[in-house]
Amino acid sequence: MSRTSLETDREERQRLVSDVRRVLNFLASRAAILASVCSKQDACKDAIERLAHSLGDLSRDLGARPSTPCTALVLCGGGARGAAEVGLYSALQELKVPIDLVVGSSVGAIVGGFIASGLDARKLSDLWACVSEKWSLRPRRDLLWKGARSPALLDPSPLAKLLELHLPVKRFEDLATQLAVVATDTYSGKGVVLDRGELLPALLASSAIPGLFPPVELDGRLLMDGSLSHHLPLDVAIERGASRAIAVRCTKLRGGPVSGARDLVSRALQILLERQLAMSVELARGKAELWGLEPCYDEPVGLLDFKASLPLIECVRREAKKKLATLAKV
Repeated sequence: MSRTSLETDREERQRLVSDVRRVLNFLASRAAILASVCSKQDACKDAIERLAHSLGDLSRDLGARPSTPCTALVLCGGGARGAAEVGLYSALQELKVPIDLVVGSSVGAIVGGFIASGLDARKLSDLWACVSEKWSLRPRRDLLWKGARSPALLDPSPLAKLLELHLPVKRFEDLATQLAVVATDTYSGKGVVLDRGELLPALLASSAIPGLFPPVELDGRLLMDGSLSHHLPLDVAIERGASRAIAVRCTKLRGGPVSGARDLVSRALQILLERQLAMSVELARGKAELWGLEPCYDEPVGLLDFKASLPLIECVRREAKKKLATLAKV
């Protein structure tokens, strides 16, 4: 079967699944509204609520059934170096490589949210390049009286407003491509996969860097940065049926001397993330076809240094187009 025929069949299946999910989501929302107006004593209330949840679950499960083969874009953490993932997306769009599933952690969740919403790669690149102008880093007010007892240094509301303004959709169910983001439970330390309901709280939870941003309470759990449990969530993509995974390394362990407590903490975090990334790749071998890119970009990019994004985006875009060109012929 030709590539054109495969793409046509895939698009037809995706349209059909999308139509069915839209109907299920509509019925689930109407059932939820009906349940909300029922009195607590109404015997039908519980049954209607169960029906609403069942319809929502059915829609989610239907969306989780991948086409064959399933290509997943797997996005890791790395702060401003998430620009590398924007460059990778630009290359994939130029090569017209179809993406069936997006899985992201930390900044990868934010990039993944935009990609899964269907935002054009050029628009995402432009947005990423001017994040430093649009997003002001503002200390939390309670630092004045709480000091070290404050849950974080930075106020997350400017980031929330930026995402709310530019995200084309508000809910997972309305995304053009299936998306799963990973956060970390602050109590158990286990990864939590978020793939339904409101999109913004999930993205904020997955990218809540400990110490910088406060954890996010969601569905009764206090969640923080997904990189702590799943720096590169290949296992989540494979569990959801991915037969091929595409990723780019955003973090890189730099050698050389360190000086001061801040450098030591930063180096320790890099070591932990690198070990976790290596373990994720090793566990995924043989379970899916892995396409990884390590950009030849040695200029330092700080955790929140978004001003340095544009050269990194362009560097990865060029390298990815060369390395992944064969995927465009599959």
